Amino acid sequence: MDTKSENSVATGVGPAPAGRMPSYYDPEIGGAARTAQEEIDERIFTKEIRQGFIRKVYTIIALQLITTAAVTALFLFVDPVRAWFLTHGQPVIIAAGVVLLVTSIPLVCCEGASRRFPFNYLLLCVFTLAESVLVAAVTAHYSEKTVLIAVAGTAVITVGLSLFACQVKYDFTSWVGVLFIFALNLMIFGLFCIFLPKWAQVLYSSLALLLFSIYLVVDTQLIVGRGKLRLSEDDYIVAALMIYVDIITIFLHLLRLVASATDNN
Repeated sequence: MDTKSENSVATGVGPAPAGRMPSYYDPEIGGAARTAQEEIDERIFTKEIRQGFIRKVYTIIALQLITTAAVTALFLFVDPVRAWFLTHGQPVIIAAGVVLLVTSIPLVCCEGASRRFPFNYLLLCVFTLAESVLVAAVTAHYSEKTVLIAVAGTAVITVGLSLFACQVKYDFTSWVGVLFIFALNLMIFGLFCIFLPKWAQVLYSSLALLLFSIYLVVDTQLIVGRGKLRLSEDDYIVAALMIYVDIITIFLHLLRLVASATDNN
């Protein structure tokens, strides 16, 4: 008997069968761990699930933005609709605000509501329509040129920051707590801005634009799974809602800044 055979008898472990990747002893489970090929297959499967989740989320976001753009264009470019809305639109604005609040609570606070199909899609559709009406109500007070400049600027910011969030190695998801505190303080400052001069409102919009630009980076990393924190694949509605709100908020504050710069010129 040769040396290799003697070692096999002594250890009780023979050579791995041909065509099969070796498995290894795992002391925690007391038996053979998964083969290297099984681990590779699982990683590929997990990656495919995440990619499908990302595609679903951004498809939903695209449909939301198209809906908002269509409603806004109706109120902005159709003069009879715009004139009626500016004179008689207050009840519509109030109703849209109430609907927005009622639909956002279950979407954000109730995991069962945001994950249960098709109820989650219905809530998101109603939320998007209500938000679209409110966005249209704001843009109706500005010129078409100002709105289009803000749209172009928002598109550049959104695409640029989304690509940055996907490529950068730094984990921005660790900023969640700090951003929440910043947002809370900014909200209080925004309430005081009602009674302050115009420069304070410009400062508020500038800070809000910065805040939600960072939020866009954080939320993008939560979706693509670049950081320690990540959203579950079941939270596609919440993920779409987060990015949509980030983009809309960036647009509204950028619109105010563009209008302010135009007025000064």
